Amino acid sequence: MAEILALPRAASDEIDLFRAAHGWALAKPAESSATPSDGGGEDDEVRKERRFELIATKIDFGLISARDVSEAVVPLGVLKDSQLVQVFKAHAIAAQDASALRQRRGVEDLHPPPLHAVDSSEKPPAAPTSNPPPVEAAETPQATSLLTPPPSSEAPVKEGGAFSVYLRALHDNASGISLSHFNLSAADADVLAPALMRFKCLKELDLSNCNITDTILRDIASSLGGGHPLAGLSLKRNHLTAAATPSITALISLHLLEKICLSENPLGDEAVEKIARALTSAPKLRLVSVRSTGASDAGVRALVALAMRQRGGVVLKLGGNPVDAKALVLVAAAKRQGVQIVL
Repeated sequence: MAEILALPRAASDEIDLFRAAHGWALAKPAESSATPSDGGGEDDEVRKERRFELIATKIDFGLISARDVSEAVVPLGVLKDSQLVQVFKAHAIAAQDASALRQRRGVEDLHPPPLHAVDSSEKPPAAPTSNPPPVEAAETPQATSLLTPPPSSEAPVKEGGAFSVYLRALHDNASGISLSHFNLSAADADVLAPALMRFKCLKELDLSNCNITDTILRDIASSLGGGHPLAGLSLKRNHLTAAATPSITALISLHLLEKICLSENPLGDEAVEKIARALTSAPKLRLVSVRSTGASDAGVRALVALAMRQRGGVVLKLGGNPVDAKALVLVAAAKRQGVQIVL
């Protein structure tokens, strides 16, 4: 396996190679084996730890998505918390470049890329002053691992849950954070709300598909308060009901939101109507997505009135809702006046 891990490979192969290497690490050598490389004569735990160290050195976890690291790597216990911090920091640095490129292209997308943080205090890395090395040199085994030993001045990371470790890895000046698909447990939710208070530069927050309930959102709204320049918020595909309306309207009133996504939550028509009315206090609003939220007559009418008041500057996404005939007539009239509505 050590020889296989040293071979050059495509980036897309890294997660599959990790899974194969993990299976090898747990496998016992043949009874006839007596060589150190096969683990002959070693205690099972010693052999497993030695093989885990080899995997951590030879696998390039920067080529594995943050989601796969969270779901496929963390639970297996191959990496220590301090190593996980380094992996997540590497993803955060990559996200800084991706965010800068997205801004230059003028892409206005509610969801940031699935690299999980952007540090607003750091400048993009300077261009290299010499010619880059050839591709062959970049694929040598010596250049494959992110997990170099941390500087001696770095404070040790305390052991804890993977989600808590991930939050500690994010820079205090992160301006964009995506926790999409983290599927938070009750313990994770208890960590999240107070942790958000750290990020005073937070502008984009993606909490889509995170298992967030009305109670968790109430705590999040309380933590964010009015001390954050929040402009983009995604709560798509959670478990938010009409009981979450006060928390959502509180977040709207405390921030100059430009984009908000509430799609695929069972909010109901009355809640959507109240949220639409609250959004009239957001002068910079550009995107409202309420797909499959149970919005019908009153909710749709309130949203269309909001968009018309903004003179076509707001994109409405209303698909998947039980919109009645009267509301559809209003939608058609608004579209003729230049309002951007996606059904």
